[in-house]
Amino acid sequence: MEPIKLKLSGFKGIASGRGKNSIEIDFSKIDSGARMVALVGPNGAGKTTIMDNMHPYRVMPSRASSPTPTAYSFYDDLVEGADALKDLTWSHNGITYQSVVRMRLAGKTKKQECYLFVIGTDGKPVPYSDSTGLISDGKADSYDRCVEAICGQPEVFFAALFSAQGKRPISAMKVSEVKTLLASMLNLESVKTLSERAQEVVKGLRPHLDATKGRALPLQQQLMREPQVRAMLQSLNVTAATQAVANALEAERTAHAEVVRMESAAGQQESVKAQHAALTAQLESSAANLRTAKAELKARQEKERAYLESSMTDLLQTANAARKVQDEANLALASVKALVATEQNVRDAEAKRAALRDKLSAKRAQLDDLRVDAERLAVLRGAVNDLTSALATGKANGQALVDMVKASEQTASLINDVPCKGHAFQSACKLLSQANKAAGWLPEGRTQVVVLRNKYAEDRKKRDTATAELARLIEAETKHRALSEEIAKLTEDLATARTMAAGLPAVEEAKAKIAPCTVRVGEASAEVERIGQRQKEVQARLADMDKAHAEALSRLSETMAMEFKRVQTMIDALPRIVGEADLKSVRDQLAACEMRHRESRDRLDEIHAKRQECTLVLGQLDVDRESLGKIAAMSTAISDEIAGWTLLASSLGNNGIIAMSIDDAGPTLSSVCNSLLEDCYGGRFQVRLSTQQATATGVLKEGFDVWVEDSYRGEEKRLSDMSGGEKVWINECLVRAMALYIAQSSNQHHSTLFCDEADGPLDETRKRQFMSMKRSVLDRGGYKREYLVTQTPQLWDLCDARIDVASL
Repeated sequence: MEPIKLKLSGFKGIASGRGKNSIEIDFSKIDSGARMVALVGPNGAGKTTIMDNMHPYRVMPSRASSPTPTAYSFYDDLVEGADALKDLTWSHNGITYQSVVRMRLAGKTKKQECYLFVIGTDGKPVPYSDSTGLISDGKADSYDRCVEAICGQPEVFFAALFSAQGKRPISAMKVSEVKTLLASMLNLESVKTLSERAQEVVKGLRPHLDATKGRALPLQQQLMREPQVRAMLQSLNVTAATQAVANALEAERTAHAEVVRMESAAGQQESVKAQHAALTAQLESSAANLRTAKAELKARQEKERAYLESSMTDLLQTANAARKVQDEANLALASVKALVATEQNVRDAEAKRAALRDKLSAKRAQLDDLRVDAERLAVLRGAVNDLTSALATGKANGQALVDMVKASEQTASLINDVPCKGHAFQSACKLLSQANKAAGWLPEGRTQVVVLRNKYAEDRKKRDTATAELARLIEAETKHRALSEEIAKLTEDLATARTMAAGLPAVEEAKAKIAPCTVRVGEASAEVERIGQRQKEVQARLADMDKAHAEALSRLSETMAMEFKRVQTMIDALPRIVGEADLKSVRDQLAACEMRHRESRDRLDEIHAKRQECTLVLGQLDVDRESLGKIAAMSTAISDEIAGWTLLASSLGNNGIIAMSIDDAGPTLSSVCNSLLEDCYGGRFQVRLSTQQATATGVLKEGFDVWVEDSYRGEEKRLSDMSGGEKVWINECLVRAMALYIAQSSNQHHSTLFCDEADGPLDETRKRQFMSMKRSVLDRGGYKREYLVTQTPQLWDLCDARIDVASL
C-alpha cells in the first residue's frame, strides 16, 4: 500500500494545528527516489492527524485502544457541526484505489458514508467489488471488509508496517494477542477459521447434549422412587389386616351381648334401690351432724379467742403507757444527774470571773495609751514615698549634670590645642567654637551641681527623719493590734465564765430532785414488769385453748368416721345397681367396637388398592429404566462427538497448529531481528522468542515472551525489563523484522512503511543508528518508501525529503 494523495476536512487536529478546516497533500509530487520522507513541523501542527490518515483503514491508530475500526470512532476527532471528509488516493499491487469517508457530527446525530473506488486506466472511479460478491455500497462494514480483502488485516498492518504514536510494544501485549498477531502474519487465518468452525460445532452440539441430559433427569428422579415403592409394597400386610377385621368383629359381638345382659338386669333391682336410698340418706344425715358439731365447736373457740385477744390488746396498751412513763422517769433522772455533774465547773467559773475582770481592765488601760493617729500614719507613708522618689530623680539629674560638666571641661581644654587658634579663619572653626561655648557654660554648670547636691542632702535628711517617725508609728500600730486581739479573747472568756456561774441555782435545784426521780424510775419499772407477766399468762391461755379445740375436733372426726364406715359397709354389702351411666358405658363400648370393625374393613380395602397402585408404578419404572439406558447411550455418543470436535478446535487453535507454526517461524523471525540489530547497533543484543513457559511445578505450558541477550553485560532478560531506550530500538527491530518476514513469506506485499515519533527515548547516537536500521529494512524488504515523524532536527537531514506541515 502506498499513499498518493490525501485530503482531510473537519478534523480537530487540522483545525487546531493549522487554523483551517481543510488540508490537502499530494505525495506523488515527492521525488520518486526519496526513500525516507519526514513530516516536520512544530508540536500541535497536525502531523499525527495526517500520519494517522495516510492509510485506507477506518481508524486513527494513535487514538484507538486497538488498531481496528470497531475499537475506534472518528467522531471523537471531528469538529462539532462541520462536515468531515477523508479522501485518500492510494495504490496497492499496481492498482490505484480511492477511499472516501464522509462524516458529520451534530449534537447526537452521527452520520458516516464510506466508499472504496477502483481508478481505471481512464481515470474514472468504479465502486470496488470482487468475485465473492463483496461490493462497496457506502456502508462502513462493507468498506472495512473491502479494505481488508486488499491490504490484509488491520492488526497485522499496524503491528508490522505502521508504528503509530503511543503504539503498544510487543512486550506489553498479552500472550493471546501476540499469538493472534503472529497467526495473522503467518497467514494462518484459515486454520484459525477451521478452529472457530469446530468450536461452533461444539456450541451446536452442547444444546443437544443438555436437552438429552434434561430428558434423563426426570427419569432418574422417578427411578429414585423404586426403593420407596418396594418398601411400601412390602409394608402392606394383607394377612394382618384380615386378622384385624376378624378380631374387631369378635369384639363387636361380645360388646353387644354385654349390652343385652345389662339391660335385662336393670329391670329387676327396685328393692335394692330402696335400701341404697335409705343408707345413702343416713350417710347424708351423719355428714350434716358432723358439720353442725364442727360449727358449734368453732364458734366457742372464736368467742374465747376474741375475749383473750381483747385482753391482750388492753395489756399491750397498758404496757406501752407504762414503758412511756418509765422512759420519761429515766430521762428526768439522767437530766438531773447531768446537771449535778456540772457543779464543780460552775463553781470554778464563779471564782474565775473576778480575775478576768481585773485583767481586762488593765489591758484596756494599756490600749488607750497605744492609740495611733491613723491619718498621721497614712500622711507619713505618702511623704516618705514622695521623698524617696524625689531623691532618686535628684540623683539621676545630678549625675547627668556632673557628666555634662566633665564633658564640657574636656571640650574647653581643647581651646589651646586647636591648630586654627590665632589665625584669620578661626571664626569658621567648629571645634574652636564648641570649645569656647563649653568654657563659657562651665561656671553655670558647676553652680547647678552645687545646688543639686545641697538639695539632695536636705531631701535625704527629711526622708530619714520621716522614716524614723514612720517606723515608730508602725511599731505602735502593731502593738495596738495585738493588744486589741488579747482584749477580745479576755472579753469572750469573761462572758463564758459569767454564763457558767449563772447556772449555780439550777444545780442546787437538781440535787434536790435526784431522790424523787429515783423513786419514780423504780415504780415505773415495777409496773412494766407486772404487765409483762400478765401478757405471758394470757398467751398461755390462748395456747391451751387452741390445744383443747384441736383435741375436741379430732375426737369428733374419729366418731363420725366410724359411723360413716359402718353405713358404707352396709351399702357395699348390697347388690350393685345397674344405672343409666352403666348402660351408657356398655352402649358406648358397643359403638366403639362397631367403629373399629368398620375402620379395619376400610384399612383392608385401602391395602388392596395401594398394592395394586405399587404394582403399576413398578411396571412403569421398568419402562423408564429401559428409556434411560437409551438416553444415556445417546448422551455418551454426543459427548464423544463434542470431545472430538473440541480436540480438533484446540489442535487448530492458538495452542495447537498455530503455536507449532509460530515455533517454526520463531527462529527465522529472531534471525531477521538479530541481523537488523547487528547491522545497525553492533552485535551487543541478540533476540530469542520463547513460546513455552514453565509453571511453578516445572511443567511447560504455551506462552510467549521475548528474551534479549546482552553480550556487553553478559546477561539475558525479558524485553519488558530493558531500559526505555533499549526497549524502543529492540522493539522497532522486532516490528520491522515482522514486516520483512511478511514481505518474504506471504503474497501480501506493501511498498510503504510508516513511523510516528518512535525515536523519542533514544539518544542522538542511537537515533542515527535507528535511521540506519530503517534504510536497511527498506533495502531488505524491497520497500519503496517510509514516511516518518520525528522531532529531532538532526534526523531531518538524514531523510531524503521533507513535508513541512506548517506550510500546507
